[in-house]
Amino acid sequence: MSRIRHVGDGEDPDFDELHAGMRNRPGGIPNISRILGHNVPLLRDMQEYSNALRFASGFDTRTVELVILAVAHGTGSTYTFAHHIPAARSAGISDEQLRGLAHRERADCFEERDRAVLHAAFDVARNTRLSEEAFEGFRRHFAPELLPEFLQLAGFYVLMSAVQLGTGVEVEPEFQAYVDAYWQH
Repeated sequence: MSRIRHVGDGEDPDFDELHAGMRNRPGGIPNISRILGHNVPLLRDMQEYSNALRFASGFDTRTVELVILAVAHGTGSTYTFAHHIPAARSAGISDEQLRGLAHRERADCFEERDRAVLHAAFDVARNTRLSEEAFEGFRRHFAPELLPEFLQLAGFYVLMSAVQLGTGVEVEPEFQAYVDAYWQH
């Protein structure tokens, strides 16, 4: 159960303006936005930073979504995990791979590049830093100059997991099916 009251429609004109385009999409305005909506300028900046990390980085969409899902799984954030399943599937991550995240080291559905990404992302999620072993795996598949972008992406989703878990934000009913279908320990 959420520890913080959600910002409601019509409660704050700035919040309503920021989310005008989301009202008609499936699921409407996400619960996390309603939790963070108590500070609209901070929420707006967070959304812009998130979009920059996801859509303006040197990584392809599939890699970005693998990182986000790995961090979500590594931190225990079913909320982030559920919300990124549609984008992950659109980016080419298979149902088998979604189910295999929890057992990524044994799952034979991941190629070496995927394993390197997952190892590095889980490392950041669990330790807030990248081990030498994870860095070596990363470096075999990506230019070292991409490391800061990778760390910002993974670190941002560690932060979002802390916010989601700390506030108790609930997975919306329309996203719960993704948790039920793909979340494994």
